[in-house]
Amino acid sequence: MKLVFIINSLGAGGAERIVSSIANVMSESEEIYLYTLETDRFYSLNKRVKFHSLSGNNSKTNLFFRFISLPVSLLKFIFAVNKIKPDLVISFLEISNFVNVISSKTLGNKSIISIRTDIMTHYSGGLQSFITKIMMKWLYPLAGKIITLSEGVKLNAIKKYNFNSKKIDVIYNLVDLDQVIKESDKKSNSVDDEFFKDSFVFVNMGRLTEQKGQKFLLRSFKKIVSEENSAKLIILGEGELRSELTELVIKLSLQENVLFLGEQKNPFSILRKCDCFVLSSLWEGFGNVLTEALTLNKPIISTDCDMGPREILCPELKIYEKIGYPYYGSFGVLTKTPLDGNKNNLLEENLLTETMLRFIKEDKLKKDYSNGFERAKDFSKDHTIKKWSDLFHEVSGS
Repeated sequence: MKLVFIINSLGAGGAERIVSSIANVMSESEEIYLYTLETDRFYSLNKRVKFHSLSGNNSKTNLFFRFISLPVSLLKFIFAVNKIKPDLVISFLEISNFVNVISSKTLGNKSIISIRTDIMTHYSGGLQSFITKIMMKWLYPLAGKIITLSEGVKLNAIKKYNFNSKKIDVIYNLVDLDQVIKESDKKSNSVDDEFFKDSFVFVNMGRLTEQKGQKFLLRSFKKIVSEENSAKLIILGEGELRSELTELVIKLSLQENVLFLGEQKNPFSILRKCDCFVLSSLWEGFGNVLTEALTLNKPIISTDCDMGPREILCPELKIYEKIGYPYYGSFGVLTKTPLDGNKNNLLEENLLTETMLRFIKEDKLKKDYSNGFERAKDFSKDHTIKKWSDLFHEVSGS
């Protein structure tokens, strides 16, 4: 088959990593083309993948210039697809989904779009948000197939967008178990071994944005340090809140306990050294970092946010089942999600603090939650790629 993928960029993000992985694996048996709307490139592609960027913009380019260049990128993409004549065009993230649907209706090719999160609730306000939501409601039902990366996102798509449930399939994000383990064994020069000495080290991985809730995490962690001053926290990721988070660390007098390491090509060598993984997100679509932490048998504490963590860590629960917090599930512990990560949320902060302190003080609890690899296998590369491959053949009719 000829398959064309399109995504906003190959910057350091979960969707970008998944697209890179799928393209690399499937290029072994199919003819793969990958187009991006921006030039950002964090993930590697093998030589079999035919890569093209549709514009000279990157994520730091002025929003106005990115917006006015979009029609040009759309026309370039329509021309490219018309020339390639693919069996399918598969897109990830909102703007790329729009380009995919418009081009497919122009050329008559088959399209698959991917919804990564509950965008109707969590997309930021303003004109851009309004236009995006209108276009989603108008264009998404025209796609040949819609893929969501969790059951929760699927239910929201049906409930809030009123999409046809028969058009929607769920395919969880993949984790390359062998690669994560292999990379974790490599030595990291990003953090000195002394940082881990005689300390219980928590780690958080994710973009430094409102969504990931690092302000909420830091306020909770301050209370931990007040009781266990040797506790440490490593935050991996980069984003627009870097300066605000750095200022908050200074305000909370946590400079000796918190380490920002930015984006890492190999975060797994650092994750392997840490004692416990903490996801503080206010919302997710899935939570790739959870499956990666499970792969390395790390104990996990996560907010019970929409969507993903509950499905990954506590498959015994129904998506909207009411529970008490903290909830000690099959593969991780869920804590209550704050409504607003920018404000003090004493109840939620105290629950997270209480849970983190238990992992510091109770060796048995840490040991009981250090066997996540078995769950990680449910999201393995082979398992997930087969689902994508079966879907491609089904939709293309080949």
